[in-house]
Formats: sequence, structure tokens, C-alpha cells
Amino acid sequence: PTDVFETTSPYKSGVPVWIYNNATGSIRTLEIPLTSGTVSCKSSRTVRYLDDFESECLHRTISKEECEDSQSILNGKVFCENIVVITSPSLINQTKIEESPDEAFMLMRMVECSTNGSDCKEVRNASNPTFDTESNSCRNAALGVQYVFYHNSTSGITEAECQLSVGTLPLSKYFAQRINVVFKWAKNESEAFPRSGLPGYLQGKPLISGNLLTGIAGSVKRESVNMSSVTGDWLSLPVANKNGLCSGKKNVLFKENVRTQCGIHVSREALLSQEGCSLLKEEVWKIIFGDMKVNRSDPRQLLSLISAFGDPSPDAPDDWVPIFLDRSVVDQQVQIPCPTQLSGVQYRVLYSYFGPFTNPQMKIIGLYATLSSKDVVCKVDGCQMKIVTSVNFLDVSQEAVNKFAKAPVVKIRLPPDFFYPFSSQSCQNISNMLLMLIALAFPARSWL
Repeated sequence: PTDVFETTSPYKSGVPVWIYNNATGSIRTLEIPLTSGTVSCKSSRTVRYLDDFESECLHRTISKEECEDSQSILNGKVFCENIVVITSPSLINQTKIEESPDEAFMLMRMVECSTNGSDCKEVRNASNPTFDTESNSCRNAALGVQYVFYHNSTSGITEAECQLSVGTLPLSKYFAQRINVVFKWAKNESEAFPRSGLPGYLQGKPLISGNLLTGIAGSVKRESVNMSSVTGDWLSLPVANKNGLCSGKKNVLFKENVRTQCGIHVSREALLSQEGCSLLKEEVWKIIFGDMKVNRSDPRQLLSLISAFGDPSPDAPDDWVPIFLDRSVVDQQVQIPCPTQLSGVQYRVLYSYFGPFTNPQMKIIGLYATLSSKDVVCKVDGCQMKIVTSVNFLDVSQEAVNKFAKAPVVKIRLPPDFFYPFSSQSCQNISNMLLMLIALAFPARSWL
């Protein structure tokens, strides 16, 4: 169906984002290239409010003329210049568009960035692609485009930005041009980040972790949770690079059982000194647990907590569960030589279902970490140790019971004289009256 511009209501999720054409004085939808059937973009997609989207098109530039064509997809002007965004349809005077208030229109800001996304600067005009004969390449080509819209929900769009990624493109080679559409909150944007469910966890979403903070407000002890908005800071497992060495990490995803293994090189000298053993212990801990620390007041717990729900509140520490260790790891005596080291951890995540039958939710009720230790293996070419980590999710839900409310007890109270015509006293009065009528009737007949 064709989208119809309506001025009776503001922007809502899923409705088109409208732009104004100064040359024709008309309003139309904002369109971006879309892959359809093939990797080359032959169709377009309407940008819709609050709907993030990504498209990738495969192109091949074969000539100087195509590189320097002002209407070519390599020219950033095609994507960014002279785009006037309608901030809210409800502000438009549909009878006379030119009489609409100034705040109804917004010129999209244009930013040019280098290929790696750094060195960004705001520009009034997009750089024109130019052909370089020496390298047989196209300079200042638009390799990627990102539209960023800042909004206040139904209040409309407050800012609009077109970010161009420009670089040098060799001719006769295919390249993938990526186009993104992103919507961000205009206020408190730094606090907005994807959650893992509402309210319970969704399968495949990362487990949210945070650190417990304790403070004193007046004479009252207050606790809260410091929760990072960066997903990579949450509970994760170390992963190996192509050489098998520990490099990087992978988020623990809800209901996904995973086992990882990687290795680290250890020098012989490090195993023969107390300082070397201590540094090795710290390095291994960092690889396995990251920045998580042990709770000194309870050495069998970490200071980090795991959110029981997919949409946690930092101000509700009761909605977070601790990470229990199977043994204490505080103030352990460092032995020299130190062939035995902490070599891995197995997380057991206990979860259960809650809520109604029609929409059951999942929450985490406990997390236990079992530590493992192994000897460092030394060979002629050096020493190496393997770090093995795993996570298992266990459903500990009780059998669901479909409960129904008891039938209400109905107590009906009738007025005292409800059965008056049928009471014994009233019946006796009626019978006496009938006898008197009969007695009067029969003598009268005999006299006649």
C-alpha cells in the first residue's frame, strides 16, 4: 500500500520519515537502496520512524566517467545534500506547506569521515570523487553512508545527520557499499543501550553483569549496582585467535551452552620466582574473569553481580544475583616453583520460568563458578598452559500449576416478610374469613 502523508498525528513507530523537496515544494518519503534478489541494489526501502536498518550493495566501478559522474552512487551528494527532514507531520500546514512554521523543517547535517570511521568533520558540501590516473583509482568515493536521527519519541525528530565514509576505491574491483539507518534518543543517549529482555531474559541475549556499590547517605546504608552500557564489559569467556592463543572474549548468551579453550605462553623464569608466579596468577585471572574482583568480606563470592532479569534497574540490588565460587581464592599462598595455576572456570547458571501461562518469562536465580587448576606444561621450546572455560544453563523451574480462584460464596438475605402471603399466620386469617363468608351465604339461601 502507498504511504499517505497525514498531518493529524505525530511520528509513530513504523510510519515513514518524510522529507521536503525545495525545488518542487512537495513532500515525499526518504528512500535508501535495498538489496533485492541480488547483491546489487536495484530497489529501495522507505526509512521508517524508530526502525533501525542496514543495507549492503555490491558495486563495481569500471571507468573514469563513472567515478566522476555527479549522479553516481560514489558521490556523497546523492545521499546527503539538500535533504530537508520533516521534524513532525503534525506541524505541517497541508493546505499551504510554505506557511508551515520553521521548526517543521530541518536541514540534514552532513559529516565526512575517513574509511576507518575516525577523523570526522562537518561539511557543507560533499567531496566530489576524482579519478587518479597513476593509481587507476577513484578518490573521495562514498564507501558507506549512515543516517542518524535523534528523536524525542512522539515529539518528533530533533536532529538529523548524514555520515559519509569516504576513501579511495581501485577501479574494476567490486566493493560493498553499506548504508545504515539509526535512531537515537535526543536526551540521556549515553544511558540508552540494548537490554536482554523485558522483563525476563530472551534466548541468545547476553547476561548483564555489574558491580555492587555501597555508600552512606546520612545515616542510611545504600546499595546500588554499577552497570556498564558496553555489552563487552558484561560476563564473558576468553576465546582463541587463529594461533590458538587467548585473544579477545565472547559474551555469555542466555541458554547457550558454550565451551572455549585457548592457551598462553609462560616463560620458565616466571615459574621460578615469587614475583613471576604472582604476575602469572594475575594474568590468568584477568583472562578468565576480566575486571571482576573477589569479595574480601566473603571470599567465596565475586563483587560482580548478574541481573536476574533482562531489563534490570541499577537501583534495585535485590534484582541481582551474586556469583558464588566453589572455593576461596583470597590470600592463597604463592608457591615456588609454581607449576599449578588456575586454568579455567565452569559457570552453572540456574534459571526458572515465572509469570502467566500465556506469556512465561525466564529469570536467573543463581550462578555458580567451579574453578579448575592444572600444571603448566614445559617443553624444549618453552612452557604453555591451556585455559578452558564453559557455561551451562540449568532449568530448575517447578512443575507449572494452573490455579483457579475459588468460587465466591453468595449469601442471600431476604426481608423478614418476603414470604408473608404464604406464612402460617396469614393462611389462618384467610381461612377464618372464608368460613365467615360461607356461613353468611348458606342461611341466606335456605331463607329464600
